[in-house]
Amino acid sequence: MAEYHFLKLIHILSAVIMTGTGIGLAYFLLLAVVSQQQKVILAVTRWVIWGDWVFTTPAIITQILSGVWLVNKLGWSYQSPGLQWVLGLYALMLACWLPVIAIQYKLYFICHDTQVEFPNKVFYRYFACWVVLGCIALACVAALFSIMVFKPFLFFV
Repeated sequence: MAEYHFLKLIHILSAVIMTGTGIGLAYFLLLAVVSQQQKVILAVTRWVIWGDWVFTTPAIITQILSGVWLVNKLGWSYQSPGLQWVLGLYALMLACWLPVIAIQYKLYFICHDTQVEFPNKVFYRYFACWVVLGCIALACVAALFSIMVFKPFLFFV
């Protein structure tokens, strides 16, 4: 039982790191964009990209590994409705997060290009996509936390 509790703790901590880092990085990039200062946006975008690689990516990997380990340890069926919802929401979250990473690089390179007039429509179009995808990913994470807490399904039998 000690192994189960350790796995559960790792799973919860990685969820908190993933969520907290995502919200924090998004907040700082939003503030930078609102400033409309190209150098500020450039610097913050670089740190947001770095933060995603150093904190968010390992947390997501840890979530997947610890989740699979917990499912197998508890003998839950991957065909159960509860687990299907969890897997679907997690897949949707990842499907939103991966383009967000690519968009962050595009935002960085637009700001880095001193030949480009700033602010410009291309930058704000990418930023709008970044916001929408980030909000969808956050909604998925909120739904996943809700499933973990409220267990609305005859869970994982």
